[in-house]
Amino acid sequence: MEDKYLKPYITEKTSSLINLNKFVFLGSTKFNKISVLKFLSSKYDVDIKSVSTLLKPKKIVRRGRTTGSTKLFKKFIVTLKSDRNIDKLKDLF
Repeated sequence: MEDKYLKPYITEKTSSLINLNKFVFLGSTKFNKISVLKFLSSKYDVDIKSVSTLLKPKKIVRRGRTTGSTKLFKKFIVTLKSDRNIDKLKDLF
């Protein structure tokens, strides 16, 4: 999998989750929990405890007379096992 489809997601709420060893990523709907776990553990050499997913539905938006929709994407909440591995992922956030 290419990392351009899995990128860190930074908001006020997700930055408060970093203290709990949780990191949030946005990705394509083609990713699943197992592929995210394998990708992140191999690329950043971290021990992952669990991966939770959220599927964000499309929203209908309107620009003048034209209607369309936002993109469909998944959120991945990754929980790490230990504190010593956080420094590798904190560089992303």
